[in-house]
This record gives sequence, C-alpha cells and structure tokens, in this order.
Amino acid sequence: ECQKFSVKLIQNLYFPVMNEQNALGNVNVVFDAECKKMYTYSRNNDTAASNHNVCRISCFDIPPVNESKLFLSDEDIVSSFSIDCSAVNMQGACIHNGLIYIGQGISTPILRIVSLETNSLIASYDIKKRGYNFEPEGCFWYNNNLMLCSKKNIYNVTVN
Repeated sequence: ECQKFSVKLIQNLYFPVMNEQNALGNVNVVFDAECKKMYTYSRNNDTAASNHNVCRISCFDIPPVNESKLFLSDEDIVSSFSIDCSAVNMQGACIHNGLIYIGQGISTPILRIVSLETNSLIASYDIKKRGYNFEPEGCFWYNNNLMLCSKKNIYNVTVN
C-alpha cells in the first residue's frame, strides 16, 4: 500500500555570483549532516572561472533554516579547493566517512572520490570502461554499500 507523500519548500539558498576565486557556476550541493557542513561542487565552461577541466569544491557551514531566502557570500566560504574534472556534467553526490562521491558525465560517465581530509581527488573510475553505459544521476549509501543511480536503475558499486 502506498503511503501519502508531500514536499514543502522551506528555504531558497542563493550563492555568490561566480568569480575567478569561487568558480560557483552551475552549482551542485551536498550536505554532510555529521560535520554540519555544506559543500558546493561546480564547473562552468562558459567563463574563465571554469579553469577548464577543474571542479571547484567549496565548504560552507550549514546555514540556519530560519528565513525563506538566504543569500550567501564569498565570506561564507569556509574553505575551497580544486580537483581534476575532465567530465562535462556534474551530477549528484553523497558524503560518507569523509569522502565525497561525485557522479559525472554523459558520454564518458565517471565516478570521482574526493577526500575532505586532504582536499584531493583520491580515485576516478570510468564507468563505461567497467562495462556500464549509463549517465550517473546521483549516489547514496545504503547498508554500507555505495549505490549509483541512472535515470531508470540503481546499481550497487564496488570501489577498491
């Protein structure tokens, strides 16, 4: 039996205008509830701030949910770093045990694993070369397993 489901908007977050320092173009957001941090990751090929083939990851404190609109500024960025990002599209991400898992790409689908401790890319997997031809839309952890989502399927992913 289906249960009733509802969604309610509680807050709009507005990020700083993209510049050479923050590279906040086409922003994606992932939350680390344990550490009370919010990370943006983005790449924008339309401006010099994209740094071409670089993904900028910026850390913010999770803002309070006490206003319907919240405008963040560059001063709200706690830290920021860059990683290699040869895949065009940035897709959904998740955080687990101090690592960000980011699905990317269309024609070259990639799973990237980034360490929040060292602010560095620690692994990059070409999904297509491993026999799977799908665009990764998002990921999550379930029962100690990394799950990667396409538009139609969910895959259990083993990384080593």
